[in-house]
Amino acid sequence: MQGKSKTTNNAGTDRDNKKVRYLILSGGLLPVLLAGIISHVTANSMGDLSESRIRESHGQMETIVSKCMDTLQDLALATGASPAGLRPLVENHLRINPSKSDNREIFEWLKTRQMSMSDLRHDKIDALILEARKNYQVSLAELQDVRETYRKHIDSVYAGFWLRRNGYPRIESVDWSDQQ
Repeated sequence: MQGKSKTTNNAGTDRDNKKVRYLILSGGLLPVLLAGIISHVTANSMGDLSESRIRESHGQMETIVSKCMDTLQDLALATGASPAGLRPLVENHLRINPSKSDNREIFEWLKTRQMSMSDLRHDKIDALILEARKNYQVSLAELQDVRETYRKHIDSVYAGFWLRRNGYPRIESVDWSDQQ
């Protein structure tokens, strides 16, 4: 009888040891699994947020250009239709550093369209372009900061792994071109 009881005890102990090992193994894997899930979700959120901020910055810059164009048309042209060639000219002028506020090109463009300029209108256009340029430069700096941070995340080992695994970057390569 004692032999049977020893065998039963050993079988019970073996089962208990297997349960303990299983619990230890599953208890060790559970935090790793949770960390992986959290990392995946965090990287996905980071990628979505970064790309959303990049698109938002592009939209802000487009809005600044549009508002400047609308006001310039009201001040100088007094027409509803935007003449060809004015938008690229204004965009180029907004990209120039605000301290270098030389708007001669715009005034020459207006002069070739036979727009007469009073000094008051000239000053208003100068102030308009300077203000729009400052706002554009602020938006451009924010955009470059967001892009740089996003690039660092994508190039990092851990976050980059999860971002690439989740299919980032998803924005077009055109959106990555620096605007200066």
